[in-house]
Amino acid sequence: MTYLLRCNSDVTSLLSGTAIKAIVAYISNYVTKPGLKTYTIFGTIRSVFDKNSEMLGGIQKRKDKARSLITNIVNALTAKQEIGSPMASLYLLGNPDHYTNQDFVVFYWKCYITEVLKVWKQKSDVQSDKVILLKNDDSEYVGLSTVDDYKYRPYELNNMSLYEWIQISNRLKRTKAEQKRFLNQNRGNVKPTTVSQSDDKVETDFDSDSDYSESEKFLKKGRIQGKYPFLQDHPLYETHQVNISTSNKLIPNFVGGSLPRCDKGDREYYCTTMLTLFKPWRHGKDL
Repeated sequence: MTYLLRCNSDVTSLLSGTAIKAIVAYISNYVTKPGLKTYTIFGTIRSVFDKNSEMLGGIQKRKDKARSLITNIVNALTAKQEIGSPMASLYLLGNPDHYTNQDFVVFYWKCYITEVLKVWKQKSDVQSDKVILLKNDDSEYVGLSTVDDYKYRPYELNNMSLYEWIQISNRLKRTKAEQKRFLNQNRGNVKPTTVSQSDDKVETDFDSDSDYSESEKFLKKGRIQGKYPFLQDHPLYETHQVNISTSNKLIPNFVGGSLPRCDKGDREYYCTTMLTLFKPWRHGKDL
């Protein structure tokens, strides 16, 4: 086989269950060895030197010291490469790699601040926002930002802050049957609300004294739950909806940079961030 294949080969006869188990373990040991990152390799080498500082300053011959260090480094790197049986079992059983008493949601907070600042500052002074391109059922591409989900949230949740929204909301796509039923129910209906994009005013069909001002009380009592449609200005109004669940509130994991501080840095930016997070808004002028 070596002559025919012209390469290294390791051929053996597997005539017993013991031999088969041994070869499976042998192959698995090689397959599950991941490549180490450069910083991991250097960190391991440094730890070996730190642990053997007394030996380096001892009276052994230089050749013996070098041999001992190389042996320790190779053994340490081998241990770093191997995946232990608990980790292998975890992947095979589909268990999580960590356990917490809370559930978290990734929250890219800066895009919301950018949306608010667009109204108050020149475009050149505001960092540009990133959008996701989605292809709808009509083969049209729609630019979508997560900010739209909050701006065009259901007007039952008008008084909900962004922080609360992140904790309990989730955008879901309607099934074909749900889309057809939703369009039939809303065909010919008047648009419930409009959020103006002008710098001068914000137009809404409801005010703070409306029945929806009680949404915070309903939220605390768990009455606002289930699926709600977005406002009609939302790019995915016809195909998607928002699911509200207060049974297990998520903890926002702020991603995209450190939050501004009140005791240092730009005070105006700090205040803008806090208002954006904890005061309900649909348009920058609301703040």
